Amino acid sequence: MALRVLIVDDSRATRKFISRVVELSGVEVSEFLQAGDGEEALDLLQNQSEPVDLVLSDINMPKMNGEQFLRAMRAVPGMNEIPVVIVSTDATDSRRARVFALGARGYVTKPVTPEALSQELERVLADTRKPENPAWPVCPVMVTEKGAEPLLNSVTAHALETMCFASLDGVLEGEMPGIEDSISVKMHFNGDAIGWLGLTLTYEAAAMMTANFFGEEGPEYIKPDQVESFAGELANVICGSVLGWCKHDGHFELGMPEVVPDPMVTGADFSTMTYEVEGGAIRVSVELSLVEAQIVAGI
Repeated sequence: MALRVLIVDDSRATRKFISRVVELSGVEVSEFLQAGDGEEALDLLQNQSEPVDLVLSDINMPKMNGEQFLRAMRAVPGMNEIPVVIVSTDATDSRRARVFALGARGYVTKPVTPEALSQELERVLADTRKPENPAWPVCPVMVTEKGAEPLLNSVTAHALETMCFASLDGVLEGEMPGIEDSISVKMHFNGDAIGWLGLTLTYEAAAMMTANFFGEEGPEYIKPDQVESFAGELANVICGSVLGWCKHDGHFELGMPEVVPDPMVTGADFSTMTYEVEGGAIRVSVELSLVEAQIVAGI
């Protein structure tokens, strides 16, 4: 049976990307519905002439976030039976436990792959019982005396490969090439860790990645607002991954990604990595202080 699927995420780019991933996962869909936050999603659900079969929801959203949305859904007769799968950058054990307690039936961590989503949707649609809180996977690279560099390398490479089929072609030293024509995004976070993450991409590289992310034929079909939306979601995914590996049982609140007018500066007070990519370069900077002492020497 073809499903009517509601995708709830404040990023238009991410909503489109998730719909593509759902299609690639093999799930038969008759219609995709979209909402930019929990409040809009609730209104949409309450005004449907035909039932919605599945909800895929982010957590970090304005107005009404994913947890608030789950609480509100469970308070409405009929709506509380719709299976909800959380799709979020936050992969901490504590967050998973909270959303499962609120009624979520599944959880997939961004960046989303068709394989991971297909496996979770198959389980959720076949068995609506709440799953056990999954064990945290083994970190492929640990933060060592070298500081945050191995972790930034790993999460950035994984995010680019999964979201836009891009790869890191090498580490660059010194001034970032092409920085005069670039786009920068910054986002803050708090909770068990306090700090910020910044992302700068040369514009040509960003446009190429955005085209792949949206499934367009080339960067010439991409508009500036799409590049901004993609850069914000890429920063969101990298930030969530960094925090999760630093303290997987922690609690974090991520701010909204914001495009900043000037390229991110570099400095001794935070970790910065610059990489060569097709079409230009990408630079990731992070300043992070854990509230409780953890393993992150150098971050």
